[in-house]
Amino acid sequence: MSTYVVLLSLTDAGRGNLNATLAGTDAVLRQNVEANGGTLTALHWTLGAYDAVVVADIPDELAPGFSAWLSTELGATTTTLRASSSDDLLEGLNRWRGPDTSGLGP
Repeated sequence: MSTYVVLLSLTDAGRGNLNATLAGTDAVLRQNVEANGGTLTALHWTLGAYDAVVVADIPDELAPGFSAWLSTELGATTTTLRASSSDDLLEGLNRWRGPDTSGLGP
């Protein structure tokens, strides 16, 4: 299970039916994420380069389908990012460093 951040940009179809897109999206999204063993952390509608941001904890093997489902369901293009905690990042970094990293980098 990992945390995924999905940046959404509505397509013409999604913008053309904006009232329907906005109505009930949170409930439908939450229901589908939970039905697939995940947790919806946030859905935020935004101003700027992206129209919405979704944050969810979902099983890794379902991430591609989750992103595709959001695209289809909301009429949007998506950019999906896997997020990590600082602890997870440090653990991975320390594993890559190994016992002797004196010959790498500055």
